[in-house]
Amino acid sequence: MYLLCGMYFKVSMRHNPAKNFVNGYCRLIESNRNAEDRICHRTILNVGFLDMEEVKPEQLNQIQKILTR
Repeated sequence: MYLLCGMYFKVSMRHNPAKNFVNGYCRLIESNRNAEDRICHRTILNVGFLDMEEVKPEQLNQIQKILTR
């Protein structure tokens, strides 16, 4: 049984082979507590490389809210 579910975007900097430089790689992560009251995380969606100068945090929050519904 899982309790207290939440979602957030995790951005890690990785080499983007298409552009040949380091860029932000985004994943949508689900966080919850299991029956033993331990916090668990799992990747729901690998979004991929995003240009963090073009994508604003408000846009990521809006995407997260839409996908949570």
